[in-house]
Amino acid sequence: TDAGGFDGVREALGSPIVRRWLIASSAGLAGLVAVQVHHVAAIEATGVSIGLASTMAGVRGLLSLPGRAAAGSVARRVGVVDALRLTYLTMTLGTLALAAGTVAWIWVFVLLTGLAFGSIAPLQGLYAAELYGERRIGTLMGMQQVVFGVAGAAGPLLLGLTIDWTGDYLTMLLLVAGLQIVALVSFRDPSRVSPPG
Repeated sequence: TDAGGFDGVREALGSPIVRRWLIASSAGLAGLVAVQVHHVAAIEATGVSIGLASTMAGVRGLLSLPGRAAAGSVARRVGVVDALRLTYLTMTLGTLALAAGTVAWIWVFVLLTGLAFGSIAPLQGLYAAELYGERRIGTLMGMQQVVFGVAGAAGPLLLGLTIDWTGDYLTMLLLVAGLQIVALVSFRDPSRVSPPG
C-alpha cells in the first residue's frame, strides 16, 4: 500500500494480501501460543524432571529478550518479510527439535523457539505498519488484534485436544510445525502490491 493506506476495515479485508496476512499470521500464532501453553508439560513428558522442565522453560523465556532486541536489526538487514520468514523457520525447527524428545534436542528447542518467540511480535508490528499504511492504522491494528485473539485462544485448545486423543505430544508438535510452515510461505512483500483505490 502507499503511505496513506486503507480507508478502513472493509477496504483492507477486500485486499488479498491483507486476508493472506491475517490467515497466515493466525495460523502461526495458533501454533505459537499452543507451544507456549503446553511446552513445560511436553518437555516433562520426554522423561525429564519437572524441575529441569521448569528451568528449561525459564531459560526459553529469558532468550525471548535478545530475540526481541534483535528483531529491528534483522529486519533492517534482510527486510521485514524475510525476517518474518526466518523467524517462522526458526520456530518450526525448534518445535521439531522438541518432538525429537531427547534432552539435547530439547535444549535446541529452548534456544531456537526462545529467540523466535521474542522477535515475532515486533516483526508483526513492523509488517502490519507497512501493509496497512498510515491512514487508519489504529482501526486496522485493532481489527487485526481481534482476529489474532481468536487464533491465540483457539490454538492451545484445539491443538491440545490432540494430546487427549493420542496420549502424547507428538501430533500436536507436528501440527504446530505445519502451522508455522503455512505462515512461513504465505507472507508477501507489501511494497510489491498495488495501493488501494
